[in-house]
Amino acid sequence: MPPALARALSRNARVKRAFEGLAPSRQKEILQYLYALKTQESLERNVKKVIRYIERILRK
Repeated sequence: MPPALARALSRNARVKRAFEGLAPSRQKEILQYLYALKTQESLERNVKKVIRYIERILRK
């Protein structure tokens, strides 16, 4: 797991539980996408998007 995502998940236990509750294939897809990013800036930006995505799932 990219350290930026690990930090973001550690700040919000609810989001972390939701991420861990995703299907393993979905988790893998997210992690592969984040690992493919080339710059730290794009990684940070996309980690925020992942967190927002998980928060939207929690609202449903």
